[in-house]
Amino acid sequence: MLDQMPEESDQETPQEESTHASDQASQDSHPQGDAEEESTNRTWVVVGIIALVAFICIGGFFVFRALFGGDDLSGSDEVWDRIQERGRIIVGVSSDYPPFEYLNKDNQLDGFDIALMKEIGQKIGLPVDFQDISFDGLNAAIQVGQVDIAISAISVTDERQETLDFSNIYYVSDDAFLSREDAEITLTTLESVAQYRVGVQNASVFQDWLQTELVDTGLMPAANLISYQGMDQAVADLDGGLIQLLVMDLPPAELAVTTGQYRIPVQGLNQQRYGITVPKGASRLLAEINQALTDLQNEGRINELSNQYIGVDAGDILPLPTASGPTPTPDPDDCLDALAFVQDLSFGAGSGDNLPILQPGQPFQKGWRVRNTGTCTWDTTYFLGYVGGNTPQSSMGGRPVAVNGVVTPGTEYDLWVNLVAPLSPGTFVGFWSMESGRTNE
Repeated sequence: MLDQMPEESDQETPQEESTHASDQASQDSHPQGDAEEESTNRTWVVVGIIALVAFICIGGFFVFRALFGGDDLSGSDEVWDRIQERGRIIVGVSSDYPPFEYLNKDNQLDGFDIALMKEIGQKIGLPVDFQDISFDGLNAAIQVGQVDIAISAISVTDERQETLDFSNIYYVSDDAFLSREDAEITLTTLESVAQYRVGVQNASVFQDWLQTELVDTGLMPAANLISYQGMDQAVADLDGGLIQLLVMDLPPAELAVTTGQYRIPVQGLNQQRYGITVPKGASRLLAEINQALTDLQNEGRINELSNQYIGVDAGDILPLPTASGPTPTPDPDDCLDALAFVQDLSFGAGSGDNLPILQPGQPFQKGWRVRNTGTCTWDTTYFLGYVGGNTPQSSMGGRPVAVNGVVTPGTEYDLWVNLVAPLSPGTFVGFWSMESGRTNE
């Protein structure tokens, strides 16, 4: 946790406002008591500026390889052994998809998937730690061992089952196309979507669906399908008219409609089944998760959580076993992208009231030391970029920063971004992600 420390200021203007940052103040900063002594001359306003390296991950389009083998559903596996030795389960999530996973008003992870995973941990008898990772980096994070499992409204597909194993289905949902409330858009079929500019989350099942059914068939121009790493930016572009439709699962779309700003022109064209992903061959871990899901379903707890977070029953979902896809033969030229946090170089991440202070408009640098934990070598096509936040000001003027030189697997690297504290008081949560221009060939 961070200490709340205001930065020193030479300004003496009454009612001056200051800003907080989740970036830890320097060793020379004055303690909070100094601010209290000067309270007659200035007003300190809590403003959080969070650039969390815990949220940094490798994005982009990557080639995945299975790192684990075996289908024994009894006994142990190396992933389960690692979890037992550590004494806790590390779970990858992507927090930009309410009501399944999101940051609440206290900047804490919350949502249906988060609550369900905590209940599963209790059933297994192990505490759960969450790592917030962009959606398109979850699979690689599992395969390189950065996380043990992932849960983020992940649809079970044949393609994903080639490199990952899935738990029993725990939720079934329809798709939904979201538009602005004032948009005069009428849709009846998937083909009727082709004339519009449509946003999708990168690496989502909906991106594959529209690419295969509309773009590859020539019904939709490729420029009309726009992928986003963060759903926050996709919603902002929908608001701004840069896209006309945004496709997602029905529960997040219905939640958006409650704001009065959006409507759903069509839904139910592509039903999705959600499962929890584990490394290929992690049979004991998979068996433990499936048993926990079965118990929670039989106790009615999954329906209770669904009603609490989504407002509907999860339905009568049978815990059918998931068929494992074949383990592909690795291509020696394929590689996996992954990243691990080492330390904050400035302004450590904080939450709630535990934030340092910055003046409005104050320039500052946020730095992280990270390690290349994948099997790919980073080059200048890799870059750190802002992907979203809780307000439009959360980017704090940050620009993408490219890797300088090469970073081989296992090597540490320092990343710095230049930021400016927002002028208006408030809480600003910003998410940054390591991305790659590398493509699958």
